Amino acid sequence: MLGWVLLGLGVVGLFLPLLPGILLLMTGLFVLSREYAWAGRLMKGLRSKSPELSRKAEAWWQHQRFRWGRGTT
Repeated sequence: MLGWVLLGLGVVGLFLPLLPGILLLMTGLFVLSREYAWAGRLMKGLRSKSPELSRKAEAWWQHQRFRWGRGTT
C-alpha cells in the first residue's frame, strides 16, 4: 500500500514545487519492486540511468523503516 501512495505522491510532486516528485516515484517503485516484477524492471532501468537518485531513494526508504521500527527486512 505504501508503494502505491508514494507513487501517487510522486506524480503529484511532478506538478507541485513542494514535493520531490522524482524521488518519491523512485522510492515508490523501490517499495513495489519487492512485490511486483514490472516495478522491478522499471527500477532496474532507472538505476542504470540515475544511480545517484536510486541510492538516495533506497537510503530514504531504509531510514523510514528504522524510524518506524521495522528493522532491515
